[in-house]
Amino acid sequence: MVEMVASGVYKCDNGFKPGYLTKVEEALNTTCPNSGINARPHIESRLKSLKKDWVIVNDMICGIRHGTSGFGFDSTSNMVTAPEDVWEDYPRNYPEARPWRLKSFPHYENCCIIFGNDRATDEEARAPEDAFEDVNDVHDSSSTSEPLTVPIEEFDATHTSSRTRTTTTDGRGNEAKKRER
Repeated sequence: MVEMVASGVYKCDNGFKPGYLTKVEEALNTTCPNSGINARPHIESRLKSLKKDWVIVNDMICGIRHGTSGFGFDSTSNMVTAPEDVWEDYPRNYPEARPWRLKSFPHYENCCIIFGNDRATDEEARAPEDAFEDVNDVHDSSSTSEPLTVPIEEFDATHTSSRTRTTTTDGRGNEAKKRER
């Protein structure tokens, strides 16, 4: 996979191009003939789980999530490193990170090459929960006093679209006729 990424033939800005799994399967069959490993589901599933693990570890090391200061990666032991107080606090908010305190990730550096451009990692990158907080902060600091949501009790349905439903000669609506087409 690292060689495929380096060649630039099967990797683009937002992931892999179609057909990359077939090439991985062919390469695996040349190195391990009669292994019985197929692109789908075997290789695809393994890449999915590798990326999931890499995202968790990379978020800790690169500090993408809030409160990830202090993490590092020891390439000799292939483990995430951090002071004791960081390991005590971080898993409270992100329990999926708990196993990585004692678990090695020998493929981390290769996964950085393979998946590295698939995610934003600079100072403007936000985790989903951080983006939600940013929206609330912008709303709180705005000069308007309009609420973001309207309580259901105050919703007036009379101002909705005035589209009328037309029926065909056999009594069916336009939606049914469109579905048949």
